Amino acid sequence: MAGQLPEESLTAMLPDHWAAAHPAQVLVHRIDEARQLASRKRADRQKRREKIATADLRSADDTAN
Repeated sequence: MAGQLPEESLTAMLPDHWAAAHPAQVLVHRIDEARQLASRKRADRQKRREKIATADLRSADDTAN
C-alpha cells in the first residue's frame, strides 16, 4: 500500500474489498447474523408503518362520523 494514492489505499480497506482480499478472515456466521438483523429491522419497520396507517384510518373514520 506504500506508494499508492490515498484514495486507492482507502478503497482497499472498504469492507467488500477487504473481504475479497482476505477470504480466510471473513466470519460467515457474522455475515448471517448481520443479514438476520437487517431482516428483523425491515420487518419491525414494516409492522410499525402498518400500525400507524391503521391508526390513521381509524382516526379519520372517527372524525368523519
